[in-house]
Amino acid sequence: MVVIDLGEGDDPQMIFETLNARGTPLLPTDLVKNLLFHRAITQGEDSDELYQRYWRPFDDEERFWRKEIGRGRLTRARIDIFLQLYMSRQLRDDVQIGHLYTRFRRFAAESLDGVARRHMEALAHYAAIYREFDREPEGSREHMFFLRIAAMDTATVHPFLLEMFSLRRAGRLEAPAVREVLETVESFLVRRMLCQMSTKGYNRLFIDLLETLDGEPAELSSRVRCFFTAQGAESLRWPTDDELRRAWM
Repeated sequence: MVVIDLGEGDDPQMIFETLNARGTPLLPTDLVKNLLFHRAITQGEDSDELYQRYWRPFDDEERFWRKEIGRGRLTRARIDIFLQLYMSRQLRDDVQIGHLYTRFRRFAAESLDGVARRHMEALAHYAAIYREFDREPEGSREHMFFLRIAAMDTATVHPFLLEMFSLRRAGRLEAPAVREVLETVESFLVRRMLCQMSTKGYNRLFIDLLETLDGEPAELSSRVRCFFTAQGAESLRWPTDDELRRAWM
């Protein structure tokens, strides 16, 4: 335990960020947690109540959230990967994990009126959805979809999935419509994989796919299919049946 006495002009958040500079690097999410709780206290909130309501699940399931998992050629703590996907969903931009804390700090100040409680609530909401991706009933269409994208190492689709499953949780999107979208996304990915096509443009592609969620939920499936079939670039187009047959043979 380390006790540091601060003067009135000292910034505890700044000290926290630099305190461990010569030891094991803090996770970006550690910095985000401290930032939010520091702001919550300055906004007159009860930090214990906020922790129990919004942050405790991250600590109760530490083995899940802190586990190092692969992302391309790198491994990162799952909680940082979730935060990266969450930020990509919120900003509709490709957020690099090396700039994760910097981007979040700016986002926290500029959105949701800068209210720490609202940011914690949003993080907890999408974390619960992300956690359920591994808990879909075995044998369900959803379970099979998540097994397959894991096998293809295609986490870039998750920002879109976070928002779509959020709509399902809110009752704005029926389960059959969700499954239709999953089948379309899976078909696109599997066809391109079998045809040995590049995955380089997927980050931007699936962030752009978020725009399909802005319209009428009942028409989401058709919008998603139109989105993929409209991709004309060689690096992003949907392979035809003939191309798939030739590649398979």
